[in-house]
Amino acid sequence: MHSIVVNQINNKSGQAYFPFMYALFIFILINNLIGMV
Repeated sequence: MHSIVVNQINNKSGQAYFPFMYALFIFILINNLIGMV
């Protein structure tokens, strides 16, 4: 996940946006898992 974010956005900005992108990824993943139950 970290390398995807850093590669898509340049190196310094990628490091800054990583926590937001990771939280968004986990949020969507959990909602999808809850939706399957």
